[in-house]
Amino acid sequence: MVEALDGDIEEFRQLWVAVRDAHDQHNQTTNVVSSAIDSINTPRNLHYEPPSAVVIDYDTDLSETFPVYSKSINITHGDLSHLNVKVAELSQERDDLAAQLQTATTTVADAHAKIEHLQRVLRDIWPIAGHSLLGHAGHVTSVEFSPDGRLLVTAGEDGTVRMWDPTTRQPIGDPLTSHDGAVVGVRFSPDGRLLASASWDGTARLWNPTTRKPIGGSLKGHAGAVTEVEFSPDGRLLVTAGEDGTVRMWDPTTRQPIGAPLTSHNGGITGVRFSPDGRLLVTAGEDGIMRMWDPTTRQPIGGPLASHTGPIVGVRISPDGRLLVTASEDGTVRIWDPDTRRPIGDPLTSETDAFLGISNFFDSRLLATAGWDGTVQLWDLATCQSIGVPLTVHGRPIFAVALSPDGQLLATVGWDGTARVWPSPHL
Repeated sequence: MVEALDGDIEEFRQLWVAVRDAHDQHNQTTNVVSSAIDSINTPRNLHYEPPSAVVIDYDTDLSETFPVYSKSINITHGDLSHLNVKVAELSQERDDLAAQLQTATTTVADAHAKIEHLQRVLRDIWPIAGHSLLGHAGHVTSVEFSPDGRLLVTAGEDGTVRMWDPTTRQPIGDPLTSHDGAVVGVRFSPDGRLLASASWDGTARLWNPTTRKPIGGSLKGHAGAVTEVEFSPDGRLLVTAGEDGTVRMWDPTTRQPIGAPLTSHNGGITGVRFSPDGRLLVTAGEDGIMRMWDPTTRQPIGGPLASHTGPIVGVRISPDGRLLVTASEDGTVRIWDPDTRRPIGDPLTSETDAFLGISNFFDSRLLATAGWDGTVQLWDLATCQSIGVPLTVHGRPIFAVALSPDGQLLATVGWDGTARVWPSPHL
């Protein structure tokens, strides 16, 4: 079974490379077509400069043939011959460009047909390449790879946290069961020694991923569901976010709260992330607003940033700290400059009606979004372009998506009660 799956995955990767190459060929030949069309349609400068060695004398025959111009220009038979050569050269160039245009047009059509064929094949093989992880009873709401990529963690509506080997797709140990409500967020500490979970029961918990045992009691403080958890880059802070619109900071060692909660959102908070250097904390909420904070002073940095017309479902910061990305139920992804606090370019849009999840970055340029329509879309943020077509992976809404640290695997969880692991289609 495993050998057959590996064969399907390798076939899938080869097909994806073929699609990518076909896209590149399509773009290159399209540029050739555009250049050829521009060259043909651009009026030629037919200004004639007679050779300096030629003496221009009045020619009676030509003046009678061209009486309109005979008073303003003297043309000799030698000049006319030179002009004919120029016209012939331009005509030949035009014919060459027309032939180039015809060839490039045919190439574009062939490349486009190849792309459509390969994309149809990809849609057929994608469900085979993936593998369902079964165990949760109800919707699966969150997914996370460990920092070393050796563990995959899922959380569900059934109140459990489950661990998996992402290579064998097999469960590791029994599920973690200490919450009294749906678990909607999981997050590893940077060193991988702690796992935090957030639950609708109004608590967050810390776990030892090795022993799969809870560490101490639950963290209580929110008035309502806890929606997100996040560790600072140095692991010394744990941040929880809640449906009550507040963000709270904790010492993960003592499990005690630090300072007063951060309160500026109107509605539940759906995303929270630290910058790689730990100097910036970003929060996003159901109110469609993003805010930036100084985690040391716990004071806001500037005013609210509003550009989405619907709830924000997630926020991510690139590993190099240069890009900040938000995804929303309004069907857009927006890229921001964390330093200037201004958006970069136009929003990214996909065929999906609404985004429900956004993955971590890979290599500071690649991430994935999950949609209400059951599709995953990969994005290259260096070019602000989507990669390939949206891929249908569940058939029902996808709540969360994650990329493995090495970029080899993509994990999705959703409405259908399954988690799935796929070969990352950017390879």
